[in-house]
Amino acid sequence: ELFGHVRGAFTDARSERIGRFELAHQGTLFLDEIANLSLASQASLLHVLEEGVVERVGVRSRL
Repeated sequence: ELFGHVRGAFTDARSERIGRFELAHQGTLFLDEIANLSLASQASLLHVLEEGVVERVGVRSRL
């Protein structure tokens, strides 16, 4: 939900979905209970915060 995905990125990805980061572009995104995220999700979140780069699931281009 945070990153979004493209059609066909995984089995149930029937259409493209914009993630919360894109929806909040130039705005505020409140993240609560980050400690409850999986370690992989925490690493992805850290990458976004450090690099300012969001990548949808299933695509290599940066947003």
